[in-house]
Amino acid sequence: NMVQSGANVRLNLSNDEFLVFANKTVDQFTPGQFDLALDRSHLELTFSDEFNTLNLWNGSSGTWDSNFWWGAANGSSLTSNKELQWYIDTNYAPTSSVNPFSVQDGVLTITAAQAPAAIQPYINDYKYTSGLLTTYESFAQTYGYFEIRADMPEKQGVWPAFWLLPADGSWPPELDVVEMLGQDPNK
Repeated sequence: NMVQSGANVRLNLSNDEFLVFANKTVDQFTPGQFDLALDRSHLELTFSDEFNTLNLWNGSSGTWDSNFWWGAANGSSLTSNKELQWYIDTNYAPTSSVNPFSVQDGVLTITAAQAPAAIQPYINDYKYTSGLLTTYESFAQTYGYFEIRADMPEKQGVWPAFWLLPADGSWPPELDVVEMLGQDPNK
């Protein structure tokens, strides 16, 4: 199921699904590292979003909330991670001039940028903005098969992630499906 494709290795999971390992060669892998026997034919799709639009939570309806359930009305940051950006809450009027989300041709992009001076007093004087999306208000399930198709940014200071969070807020706080430091994209 593995083929060399230039400097990368492509692992074929099915006719239309694959995983790319950047800057690797096939001989760096062994069959024991993979279990490809998952039979998904009996699984039922319970949630998907192909990002033809971005259906944001407005306080009473929508799919994606742009703030953690524990976040403040003006958004949030993860201070315990010493993050330098403020996650913009799209429902907070004083920061509505900044929208980190864009959708085009089925691709959702979340942009980190310098915070305009005019909104810094509303975002606890953070110098950068970014975005997060959660289905806390609209969807949760305990067990299942989860997947994401994503292009992770390879830049100094970015920390893209796809997490599963417990709906009841219990500990441990997350299951990291993927998390990457942009300055070290091969880990």
